[in-house]
Amino acid sequence: MRIDQVTVIGLGLIGGSLAWKIKDKKLARVVGYARREETIKEALDKGIIDEGTTDLINSIKNSNLIMVCTSIDSVTDIVKEISVYLRSDAIVVDVGSTKKKIVYELSNSLPEGVTFIGGHPMAGSEKSGIDAADKNLFDGAKFILTPYKTPDNQKIIKLNYFIEKLGMKIEYLSPDEHDLAVAAISHLPYLMAATLVNTIGTHENSAIFLRVAASGFKDTTRVSSSPSLWGKDVCVTNKDQILLMINAFKDNLNYMESLIKLNKEKELLDYFENAIGTRKKLTHNGESK
Repeated sequence: MRIDQVTVIGLGLIGGSLAWKIKDKKLARVVGYARREETIKEALDKGIIDEGTTDLINSIKNSNLIMVCTSIDSVTDIVKEISVYLRSDAIVVDVGSTKKKIVYELSNSLPEGVTFIGGHPMAGSEKSGIDAADKNLFDGAKFILTPYKTPDNQKIIKLNYFIEKLGMKIEYLSPDEHDLAVAAISHLPYLMAATLVNTIGTHENSAIFLRVAASGFKDTTRVSSSPSLWGKDVCVTNKDQILLMINAFKDNLNYMESLIKLNKEKELLDYFENAIGTRKKLTHNGESK
């Protein structure tokens, strides 16, 4: 059976962008849920959704794909609340940027027959809210799926096909593999950017630094403008993997510091050349410029 109606719970940047893309490509009817009537009205006015409501249970009753696009710390409670009202053929997927805590908890607590699959689209922005929604945000992006104890293989295949129709590429990882990967490539860069900005901001010469800062500093620190709630949530739910990557980064920083102190010009050159070589591997995959 095809996916004929999708409910998107949470119409912020991610939820709004997914809903808009689904509706734009006419893949299914789109119902949006948000807590505020103003958000629903804006989503309807922009043509992001076909129908909207502030009633969570009514939003999901006739849908066979539910996409939970809320803050990480609210996903498990929402999925548990809606689970007894779902269609028998429904698939529930979240888009949170950490998976282990969510997937393992829900795999052991949902009614029999409810299919939950952890998901994470690997694209985004430092912006937030329905105003930031962009139907092209995920074009060509990876969408990581972390199925765990999911007996219904047909539902995984159906979800895979639907996501690919949205223009994304599927990558399968275990919840543990996912959380280590995003700790390295998403969470650590965010923490580095936030720490750099705070280092500059608390320095006695911060006014001068900020006055002369140009594109290099702005590009490097762009993600520090991400919602602070997101930053807190990833640190709490992905604590162990983030700490592993912080320690790995500190080892590299300490090594570079020693090279600078000892005037090791050749070693410094080698270190920076190695960084250039590793960075090029991204461009060769067509993922960055």
